[in-house]
Amino acid sequence: MGARGLDWRWGDALPGAVYAVPPVLVILFGDVEKGLAFAVGTVPAVLVGVRPARRGRVLTAVVGLVAALSILLGSLLSHVPPLAVAAMLLLPIGAARAAVRRPAGTLALVLCVPLVAVGLSYRDLGQGAAIAGLIACGSVASWLLSLLWPSRPGPPRRAFAALEPAAARSFGLRMGLAAAIAALVGYLAGLEHVGWATAAATFVTRPAPGPQRLRSYGRVLSVLAGGIAALLFVRFASDPWVMAAATFAVLTAASATRGGRWYITAAYTTFFVILLLGFADHPSAVAHFNERLVETAFGIALALVFSRSFGEGAVQRSR
Repeated sequence: MGARGLDWRWGDALPGAVYAVPPVLVILFGDVEKGLAFAVGTVPAVLVGVRPARRGRVLTAVVGLVAALSILLGSLLSHVPPLAVAAMLLLPIGAARAAVRRPAGTLALVLCVPLVAVGLSYRDLGQGAAIAGLIACGSVASWLLSLLWPSRPGPPRRAFAALEPAAARSFGLRMGLAAAIAALVGYLAGLEHVGWATAAATFVTRPAPGPQRLRSYGRVLSVLAGGIAALLFVRFASDPWVMAAATFAVLTAASATRGGRWYITAAYTTFFVILLLGFADHPSAVAHFNERLVETAFGIALALVFSRSFGEGAVQRSR
């Protein structure tokens, strides 16, 4: 039986609560803005969870470091828009080809490419480096905290599920086209966060149309829910203690629901992003929320257009 749509698991909630301790302490006794950024950096580690064997938990730190480097690469590319657009076209195609042969290609396709797109929003290299550093710190801190759990028996490792060559070509091409057009439009329109639409297009693209539609609807609804929750906090409860409690609750919930079938990760990241951009200024938070929602919808629309144009036929031919 597959996972339920929204699958809350109390056993998975505890790691998120423990991983939330460092950003909560930063919010309470340091700086609210840095603590919220630290919380964003902890999300990838929360989604990895606690692996059964202690030695395998270093994957949490590895994934976090790879995520940080991907965002930093995107920040570097953002200084040369033509190069950034070309990279968003070619990186998914190359990663999809690699995913036919090795697991690292799949990691690049579903994690690295979307986070390179996220990095396009940080045209200030110092800000991009700071975000990348916080993700790295959050992942390393979470890895060290994960060692508190004893080793335990786990399920057998699943075999690497390689993409069929035809499906991989279609997958990479339509992700690249959607991402490149989103980036191009963002630069031409002078958008503040070019990476929001670009990342949305890459995060929702999947080899088969069914999962892609599910992720598309899920991301729009998640951005809407996370953004509204953040606006309520900015408007009515900006005290550091309340922010710390919200951070603890959101990271715990992200951990507890990570095994569900619904794509709700964007609710948690949007909550932190909107708080981070506008926690001291409600009108600014509203403007950033509207921008994120519209640009997310645009990126998803591009992904769906190319899915209908290239995706279904290639998937059917590869079967």
